[in-house]
Amino acid sequence: MDNLTNKLAYIVENSWLAHCADHFSCEVALSGGVDSVVLLHLLCCLRDKNPAFDLSAVHIHHGLQKVADAWGVFCQNLCDKWQIPLTIQKVKIDKRLGLGVEAAARNARYEVFSGSLKPVIALAHHQNDQIETFFLSVLRGGGVRGMSAMPEVRFLHDKILWRPLLNISRQEIELYAKNNNLPFIEDPTNTDPTYTRNYLRHFWLPEIENKIPHFARQIESNIKQLQNALAILDEVAADDLAQISPQHGVLDLHKLSKLSAPRRLEVLYLFIKNNQLQMPERHCLETFAQQLFRQPEKYGELKTPLGFLYAQYGFLWAVPNHFSGSLKTEWQTVNKGLPDEIIGTLTCRKATKCDTIRTKIGHKSVWKLLQEKKIPQFIRRQWLVWVDEQNQCIAVANVRIDETLAIKNGKMPVVKTLQRFFRQPENNE
Repeated sequence: MDNLTNKLAYIVENSWLAHCADHFSCEVALSGGVDSVVLLHLLCCLRDKNPAFDLSAVHIHHGLQKVADAWGVFCQNLCDKWQIPLTIQKVKIDKRLGLGVEAAARNARYEVFSGSLKPVIALAHHQNDQIETFFLSVLRGGGVRGMSAMPEVRFLHDKILWRPLLNISRQEIELYAKNNNLPFIEDPTNTDPTYTRNYLRHFWLPEIENKIPHFARQIESNIKQLQNALAILDEVAADDLAQISPQHGVLDLHKLSKLSAPRRLEVLYLFIKNNQLQMPERHCLETFAQQLFRQPEKYGELKTPLGFLYAQYGFLWAVPNHFSGSLKTEWQTVNKGLPDEIIGTLTCRKATKCDTIRTKIGHKSVWKLLQEKKIPQFIRRQWLVWVDEQNQCIAVANVRIDETLAIKNGKMPVVKTLQRFFRQPENNE
């Protein structure tokens, strides 16, 4: 092997040992471009040294270009040749989110990564990508978080996103591919200067490099310092969050209001990050925060790329877009609940303002019942009820059953993901 091949192999192997040594399987995000092909080749060599290392790849078919099908065929042929299992995952780019094609495509990729069966997802971002990301953030006012660019390792739900090539330049990657006779494909959009990243890559950054030949080292040093500063900010914010978040996905706004304004904003950033909602525009979050602390009891909401922040009754909730799909019911035995023979005849649906439930002295509006429990208004539309054949409400999740049908040691429907919307945990008797 030549010196460059040895260098890159050494860097990747040591990055794996430093960050992912507890795992024995990895999935490479394979676009077919030179960066991901080189990373796949390096990990293929690592697999050959360690037969227990389980290596696979995923190609995400965005369907944005006419040649997208051909890219999938290329990746399949390459993986067949190298004996690497490949999954080709087609995604739909949701342009309705208003994120732009690039950001929407990234969100779609991350959805695929989060559903992977492998614990580690290897991404082929390199030093030039890192520098471009830094300058894009400078131009867009991204602050410390944006200018910190991409970490070598971060978590996506229970997955590790691993970027072992961040200290390797594009030139070194292209030379590695040439030295090892690696085939790859060219994405024609990578030369389109209408994309800001491409303008930086092909026009602006080369001019800077001509003037300051080693500027990449200085930018890389700045990024590392910013990442260290961000780590300290996150540590402080994590301590604050632990004090003012009674449970995951909920913030106590009255406690949060006691912090300084910059500190509150850092807590909100971390809260959004921890709940995988993706950051809204900074000015939108700042305006929303100001509204929260002027009237913390009133209703408010903020749309983020992957969900919503809802505020009411002095609390803030983080709710992902796919929340309604996570409402799973357990029928728990309680002091007075429904008999099994009735439960089997019921149908589950979402509550409406017209629903009523029987009590010992008459009927009560389900909507009024939820209001009395201080269930915030945004989630009432998602609250589950169980109805009989006449569409009469017999049970309200986590709250009430038809008292005229109750028996001792009967059952109550409990949806654990709804429990955090009570201001205080309910004790179902």
